[in-house]
Amino acid sequence: MSCAVKIDQPATLVYRPRRPERTRLYQTIQNELESWLEIRSLEDLPVFVEKEFRSFLRCGILAYGFARAHCSHCGYDFLVAFSCKGRGFCPSCNTKRMAETAAYLTDRVFPKVPIRQWVLSFPKRIRYFLQHNPVCIVPVLRIFVRAIKKVLVSVSKASDSNKLGAVTFLQRFGSSLNLHLHFHSVVIDGLFEGEGNFYPVGFLSSKTVFEAQKEIQRRVVKFFLKRGFLEKEEAQNMLNWKNSGFSLDASVLIEAEDRVGLERLIRYCARPIFASSRLESAGDRLKYILSKPNLKGEKVLLLKPFDLLDRLAKLIPPPRYHRHFYHGVLAPNSPLRAKIKAMAGKEPRLARPELQTIIGKDEQTSQASSVPLNSLANSVNEEKTPHKISFGWAKLIARIYEVLPLVCPKCQEEMKIIAFIEDRPTIQKILNCLNEPTEPPPIASARGPPEMEFDYDQSCEYDD
Repeated sequence: MSCAVKIDQPATLVYRPRRPERTRLYQTIQNELESWLEIRSLEDLPVFVEKEFRSFLRCGILAYGFARAHCSHCGYDFLVAFSCKGRGFCPSCNTKRMAETAAYLTDRVFPKVPIRQWVLSFPKRIRYFLQHNPVCIVPVLRIFVRAIKKVLVSVSKASDSNKLGAVTFLQRFGSSLNLHLHFHSVVIDGLFEGEGNFYPVGFLSSKTVFEAQKEIQRRVVKFFLKRGFLEKEEAQNMLNWKNSGFSLDASVLIEAEDRVGLERLIRYCARPIFASSRLESAGDRLKYILSKPNLKGEKVLLLKPFDLLDRLAKLIPPPRYHRHFYHGVLAPNSPLRAKIKAMAGKEPRLARPELQTIIGKDEQTSQASSVPLNSLANSVNEEKTPHKISFGWAKLIARIYEVLPLVCPKCQEEMKIIAFIEDRPTIQKILNCLNEPTEPPPIASARGPPEMEFDYDQSCEYDD
């Protein structure tokens, strides 16, 4: 939790704890949740959806507990509220998870080689099957990864026995807060042989990518036909469609030296489903500003509060399902995983010297900068403790916002987390001293249905 960074000059930026109760998203859920749950109780609403909403209302609220940061030099203190650690729509927790995943993969997993993004989208019919049958996601993902490997083998000088390295992110959402399941794969642009030597990929043409798309389309349709989701005639029609709805893109390539670009790409693949800064009030409705125009050309979504909750509920991932997957040499059971991770941020040794022409370096420069795989593996085996996967809260804040939260804004000395406060009386006592609210924001109770209004005159008239 500590940030071992000391600066001599006054900081230009000062960390300020967030106030989620002041955001439009929090206020909407605070006022509408109970009424929304009352109406949706007649439907089969999953338990984890309600749990996600209620956890969000506790996230970042000091009245539910906090950590205390203290400066021993000048005595300055500030409080950091506990987070909900939700996997659904919480902007803060999902942004932390995005930054942590990107930092981990960039610093501790991917070697210094070209990285390509592969994006696969499905037609609506296939998306429906994947969304309502999560057990089908892994077999379809396996078809996708095998097609990528086939392409890499065809455009490199490697054999089919060599292994790729990839991480796939399962995105369940589109830019319009719509349910849109698709795959983003961050793939090492080459293959590794059994000893760990690297075969880089040459030129990748759009024709090769289109052929891979047709192969994926054929195998995915065949898979759902065998599972009984499609009739034979329906499957044949999907294969004959001119615009099939399958889309495969591999146009984004990150060069080996561009580690900042790689981290930016992984953040994009692991981004949250929702940006609270884009949500504004528009009278009795909500206005959500889109990152890009949707298919109708709309740049803004006008939503009723219940519509927003409905959309967020559909995008919450079910529990105990992975949101990203490791493949090939990066897979957990791969015998090369430890060796490849030992090359993180370093150049691997090429399988043959003549492959230097593919990556655009001369042989002497490459041999000087690359590190033998066996020496890297031995250094990993000599370590007594493995690298910690998670990153500290303060380091992630500094990495994203360029603000050092554990540097005292008064004396510029290092601060430390000295206590975690969960006891209710202690929480109230500390918050009273700081003139902070001792009670969490109240959640509005469920409202009754609106009364029906009629246009005709309902008054009674009696004859004398």
